[in-house]
Formats: sequence, C-alpha cells, structure tokens
Amino acid sequence: MQYRENGQPEVIFEPMGGTVFLTVNQIAKFLGCFPATVNSHLRSIIKSGVFHEPDICCHYKYMVPNAEYSERQGVLYNLDVIIALAYRIKSLNSEVFRNWLTRRICGQDSRQKLFEGFIWN
Repeated sequence: MQYRENGQPEVIFEPMGGTVFLTVNQIAKFLGCFPATVNSHLRSIIKSGVFHEPDICCHYKYMVPNAEYSERQGVLYNLDVIIALAYRIKSLNSEVFRNWLTRRICGQDSRQKLFEGFIWN
C-alpha cells in the first residue's frame, strides 16, 4: 500500500493469471500485522470451509544459495483469501484496504458495472 501526495492511500497490485498472489509474509506486511496472525486466520478460514486450500493457494519451489537444503517450497495465496483476511484482521492497513475495496465496489460507476448483466430471480 502506498500513499499519494494528498495522503490518500493507493493500492497497487500486479496481477498474475487474473489474480494476485502473495506469501504470508507479504500479506502480513500489506495488512500491517504479524505473519502468525495471518496464519491463524488462514487456518480458521480453511477449517470453516469458506475456501478450500487448492482454490486459494499455489505452491512454488525456490533455491536458496549456500544452504544445506537449497531447494525449498513456498505457498502463495490469491486475492480472494487476501480480501477475506482483510475483513478478519483488525489493523489500520486492513481498514484502509477495506475502505478502498468498498469504494471500488460500491462507487457509482462500479455499481452500474457490477449489476450489468445480473439477473434477479
């Protein structure tokens, strides 16, 4: 999260394959909390059945130079779970992100696009 010259927050994501992927540490930094907090909420979300782990994460391998075990595995989590975490974690950054999401989704132009093609039963 960055801040513009006028002090307004600016959220910048770099999408990959139609979504954004972050590690637990990146999510913690983004939401302004500890990685343990993110892990705790991730376990709760997965346990509740709201999301299933294969749907929200992807595993990757990376190399660590000069390490006894040079190949390691990491996990990246997608935007769906990052948004869910922002609504569960109480921090200034998550509040700013929630407000940004609300403005993006509920703004006048967004509302029109949101309901375009939606059929009410």
